[in-house]
Amino acid sequence: MFKIGPTYDLTHPISAKVYHPFGSPSFEQYESFEREGAQTSKVKMSLHTGTHLDSPAHFVNGGKSLDQITVDHFIGEGLILDVSQEFGPTCKANQAILAKDLAEAEKATRQKLKTGYIVLVHTGWHHIFESEPERYYRDYSSLSDEAGKWLAEKKVKMVGIDACDVDPHQFYEKPPYKPPNHTTNFLPNNILICENVGGEIDSVIGKKVLLIVSPLRLVAEASPARIIALKFKRRVKL
Repeated sequence: MFKIGPTYDLTHPISAKVYHPFGSPSFEQYESFEREGAQTSKVKMSLHTGTHLDSPAHFVNGGKSLDQITVDHFIGEGLILDVSQEFGPTCKANQAILAKDLAEAEKATRQKLKTGYIVLVHTGWHHIFESEPERYYRDYSSLSDEAGKWLAEKKVKMVGIDACDVDPHQFYEKPPYKPPNHTTNFLPNNILICENVGGEIDSVIGKKVLLIVSPLRLVAEASPARIIALKFKRRVKL
């Protein structure tokens, strides 16, 4: 078996200050230490707030919701593809990451992208998730249609990005929405999508990791998720 080394949290915290185009989360405390001797709260927010996971039901009519997906789909070997030098927030706005960019990033890891992997695309945009949220949602880099096809052909089981969407915002300007990675490349092929990845993602670039993406078991198309990366240290005998 593998002995697990350091662990990393690749998740943005959710609070009332977190920006979302459809509104920030609204927290309400309905029990307090002063009255009931305990603190109990409820929250109202979009299921696509912060670090979250999209299931096929998000864009596939009749597709699986999160409660219908087996837990093994949320765990797997991870490969972090770094394209931040060309596609980060200090670069040109609204760039589309191409298949060749992902192929070059894969080569730089000195690892092979295999069937069943969880792929996280590191653009560097997570650095301004809190500090410049409107620019984060307006100018982010995303995956082109051909990049999505390239990943789908690799038969990965999940694609994540440290930006707000795997598709450019131009596809959401007028309904019905037809973003190609959501509607063609990923979700119809049961490739889950994780957006707004963040936290300590910089620390796992180039490392061999086991990724655990843990959404709530909601009967819904999406859920906030906690992403944990565990570094493989060495193989040990039982």
